[in-house]
Amino acid sequence: MVSRDLCQDKKFPDLEDDFFITYDKKKRMSFIDEKNNVWMEGKKISEGGHGKVIDFISHNKEYTDLAVKFFISENREDYLLDMEEETEAVNFFNLYKCKNFLKMGVKAINNEDSIIIMEKIDGDLIHFDFSNYHEPNKVYNDIVDFIISSYKCALKGNKYYTDIKEENIGYKLCKDGPVFTFLDFGSFFDTDKTNIVSTYNINKDAFNKGLISNDLIVVFGTIITLLGLKLLMKSKRCNEKFKSFTSELSYNNNYYSSSPCLLDNKVASDIITYYYDLNKADEDPFTETLLDILFNLTSRQIFVSDFIEMLEFSGK
Repeated sequence: MVSRDLCQDKKFPDLEDDFFITYDKKKRMSFIDEKNNVWMEGKKISEGGHGKVIDFISHNKEYTDLAVKFFISENREDYLLDMEEETEAVNFFNLYKCKNFLKMGVKAINNEDSIIIMEKIDGDLIHFDFSNYHEPNKVYNDIVDFIISSYKCALKGNKYYTDIKEENIGYKLCKDGPVFTFLDFGSFFDTDKTNIVSTYNINKDAFNKGLISNDLIVVFGTIITLLGLKLLMKSKRCNEKFKSFTSELSYNNNYYSSSPCLLDNKVASDIITYYYDLNKADEDPFTETLLDILFNLTSRQIFVSDFIEMLEFSGK
C-alpha cells in the first residue's frame, strides 16, 4: 500500500526499497530509489548537539520532499547511543501508526550508520502565525486535539513525550488547513524512565537530582506550552516574555515541594499571576481550566492519563 504524507496528497517513499546515494560535482548528495525517483540535497533546516537536518527536494512532484537527520556527536559512544535511541523510537511509533505522526523511517547507509528520513514539513509552532487564519481559536483547538490524540497513542506503548514545547510541534500546510505533528522523536521516553529530557523542567536543580516525577514534568510542560500558544495568538512578544519567565523560574534555588509528584505552590502562583499580567483580557474557559489544573498540581498528583481526560472534557 502506498504511504502518503500528512496532507494525504503526496507519496512517501518506500524505505524497504534500496536507496542509492550519489554526489554531483558540487558534492551535493542525492537519494535515488528503486523506481528511479530522485531527491536532491537542499538547505540545512536545523543543527544541534545531536544532529543536523537537511531537506531533500523531490524531482517527482507525486512524492513529498524529505527532511533527513544525520546524527552528530563529539564522541562515537554518544553518537551511537543517540542514533540507537531515536531509531528505536521511530520504529516503535511506526508500529502504532499514530494519527498525524510524521511519515518517517530509518535507513542504514552502511554497516554502522543510520539516518532518519522524514517527510518535510513547513515549520514549527514557535514560528506559526495564527493571524493568517479567520478562526484562530479553531486552529488552537486542533493543536489541543493533536496533543490529546498523540498522548493517548504514546500511552499504548507506555511512552511519554517529555520535551513538549512549541519548537517540538511542527505543522504542514494542507488544502483543508494546517496539520500538526511532533518533531523530535528522541523526546519519547518510557513512562518510568529516570534519565529524561525536558525543557520545561520546573526546577533545573530538582529535575537533575530526579526529584520531580515524569507525570508532573509532562503535565506541567504541556500546560506551559498551551498557555504559551494562547499568548502567541496575541503577539509573538508576549509568547517570548512568557517563555523567558518560565525559563528563569527553573533556575530559582528556592524550590520547595513535599513530594516529587507535587508542584511548588509559589511556582504555580507566579506563573498564573504573570500569565494574566500578559493577557489580562483572557476570559477563555479553556485557559481557566489550564490554570486550575496548574494550581491543583500543588496539592494532588495528576497522572498524564488523568490530564488527558481533563483536556478532553474541558469543552474547548
